[in-house]
Amino acid sequence: MASCTCFNASSPDLDETGFAQPSPEPTIEQQLNDTHPVETLSKLCFKCGADVAGKKRYKDSRGYMCADCNRAEIEAEKAGTTPCAECGRRVKDAGLVEFRGSRICKLCLAELRDADKRPRTNGISKS
Repeated sequence: MASCTCFNASSPDLDETGFAQPSPEPTIEQQLNDTHPVETLSKLCFKCGADVAGKKRYKDSRGYMCADCNRAEIEAEKAGTTPCAECGRRVKDAGLVEFRGSRICKLCLAELRDADKRPRTNGISKS
């Protein structure tokens, strides 16, 4: 049976006592001339998979999105909605109510009704 050569002093990483020696630190010239390949991160549209590196793109918590997919997503969000006459926020048609001749969202309706309930002071403060 052959003897173990794991701790043989002839190993290049071990000294004559059998202990590992630290590898020498690279010089500044070696560090500057280091030609390791640089890892590039791909920027792909998470919807269609198109490469958007170097192109107009949008980024959110889901990742990168190409301009075409972003435009299509905005159009899909607008479909079936109407802007509130008071605040301009886009709301589904079922969420709008008729109030004083205009169609407004329920949030604006609540604010306008609260404003009607508050006493009017005509700019004079009661102290």
